[in-house]
Amino acid sequence: MFDNEEMINLNDLEDAILNINEDALTIPEIHGFLTAIIIGPNFIPPSIWLPKIFNRENEMPEFHSYEEAQYVTNSLLVFYNIINEEIDDYPDPIFPVVGKGKNAKPAPWLWCSGFIAGINLDEDAWLGHEDKYLLTMIFPIYYYYDPESFDELSRTASGRKRRGFDKAMLDLIPKSIMLIKDYWLSKRSQYLKPEGNVISFSRKKPGRNDPCPCGSGKKYKNCCGKGKRV
Repeated sequence: MFDNEEMINLNDLEDAILNINEDALTIPEIHGFLTAIIIGPNFIPPSIWLPKIFNRENEMPEFHSYEEAQYVTNSLLVFYNIINEEIDDYPDPIFPVVGKGKNAKPAPWLWCSGFIAGINLDEDAWLGHEDKYLLTMIFPIYYYYDPESFDELSRTASGRKRRGFDKAMLDLIPKSIMLIKDYWLSKRSQYLKPEGNVISFSRKKPGRNDPCPCGSGKKYKNCCGKGKRV
């Protein structure tokens, strides 16, 4: 799936995240969530988006150990950078693959759900201007995120036509991602972003009173290191 897949095992990462909070985002949702953050109008620091992955508002969860905190946070930062590289390479399809072998399949609904969560994290910047061109680009993602909103189409189209429409929307999503990325790049005079989206991180063990590597500005002991240490 990824050129740098050997850097992280997505199945293990998802298991670790759900072990911390069973209501946390899954890997397909995280992929969509981070994609929206990467291509969006403003740079969102990890201190803002990391807690959202664990279904928390503003604080990181309590990890079971230092090793768990380091593994999960570093792996998520690696995942962010991998997705950033994917977008630059314009992958098609863009959805992460769930499972392996014969059971491997894309997860567009989960991915789109994560993408909308990423939009909601910076909703005013994304949707505050009600730009019809931007809304048109987001439309295929909303189609898979909230299919019940398109029940009228279901009732008026035959099964074959609906399946064709489903496929057409699915095929449009990777293209929409690239158009949305270009759209926000063209708006940099209004929405300033630092050059490049790659996030740096360190595998060096921080001291309890050192700044937390997630970028929250808090001491490590009061943030990602809050959990039990072994």
